[in-house]
Amino acid sequence: MKSCACCPLLVTPQPLEISVEIEVGIAVSPATASEVVAIARQQLGIVSYPIELSTTVHITDANLTTVCYSDTNSSSRQCQCEDQYGWSCDQCRTYEVCSSNTTLDQCGCINGLPLDEQLCQPITTIQWGTMFDDDTQTRIHNTDSNR
Repeated sequence: MKSCACCPLLVTPQPLEISVEIEVGIAVSPATASEVVAIARQQLGIVSYPIELSTTVHITDANLTTVCYSDTNSSSRQCQCEDQYGWSCDQCRTYEVCSSNTTLDQCGCINGLPLDEQLCQPITTIQWGTMFDDDTQTRIHNTDSNR
């Protein structure tokens, strides 16, 4: 039996970690929207990870980051960040802050879904910036230097 010198050496691939964003749209009435979000949070919290999709693909974690609500009486939409997530300074300026719950340290709700469909980012990755509005200085997050 002859051996072939041209056969490639088999190399075991190294695991590769990839983050994937999945957008889930659920049509619900405004009255039940908060209940649906609470159920989604609860279900993500009880899932046991990792989830094996195949011998080579595993889901190691899942996070709910952004929740958008549409007003059924108009075409307006508000997109709110979950705890520990926030919008960039650019997104807050472009889409305007929508919530009185937004603190001086966080822009957590904007009026609209960004055209680039960028979702809320972890607060730990957002750098502080300053936005001026009506002669009032408001400190909000700025991710411009991370791009």
